[in-house]
Amino acid sequence: KRYIEVISHNPKHVEAYEGLGNLYVMTRQFEQANETLSFALRLDPGNASIHMSMGELERGKGNVKASLEHFRQAATIRPKNPKYLDAYVEAALVAKVPEDAKRGIALLKEVNPENQKISEFEERLHATV
Repeated sequence: KRYIEVISHNPKHVEAYEGLGNLYVMTRQFEQANETLSFALRLDPGNASIHMSMGELERGKGNVKASLEHFRQAATIRPKNPKYLDAYVEAALVAKVPEDAKRGIALLKEVNPENQKISEFEERLHATV
């Protein structure tokens, strides 16, 4: 209700659209989530957080390639964010796109070299190549 209230007073409030979209994703209302998050992305196409939300939406719908595209965008916009890089690498491995996985792992090593997932990601990458 709050998000809708904010949107009714300010129809271009990006954070409210993203919050509402994330709520729809959590409740598996994928059609509404897609409409809401797509609109937020049109308002702010360079928003890495919205790309992450879209990636999570697509992952929830089982659209591996589409989720990878959004996680790639988020990681490109915010290449020093370990959470975004984790999601990017994970999606690349699931989608079996080794170039993206290698790129994401390299960035993750720079940003967060003590990340426990790096060795797991590398093992999974070598198993797919």
